[in-house]
Amino acid sequence: MHEAQTQDGSHIWEDLFLPEIVDEDMKPVADETQGELVFTSLGKHALPIVRYRTKDLTRLLPGTARPGQRRMERIILEQPTLSPHFVLEITRPGRMDELMVRVERRPDSTTDDG
Repeated sequence: MHEAQTQDGSHIWEDLFLPEIVDEDMKPVADETQGELVFTSLGKHALPIVRYRTKDLTRLLPGTARPGQRRMERIILEQPTLSPHFVLEITRPGRMDELMVRVERRPDSTTDDG
């Protein structure tokens, strides 16, 4: 069983995947700048993926549990109105999978909070 070493974001195995953060025009932005996460697979197995757009907004930060690897920031937990309780729903309305993230509001937040 694998035990989480830190609770500050997902680490990326950069020997298997090349992560990029890009702006609206698909141009790379600097580390620690928020944008869309794009992956390129570096492995020889399975389907080769070049610049797969995740449509996830995040930023890359230095690794903590594994200093040689970067990590993705947990944007949801930084929002003061959102709780750490969420559900991921995967559907396939057509040929592509869609992921819906449903997040609970904090009990003390209101709709006026944003």
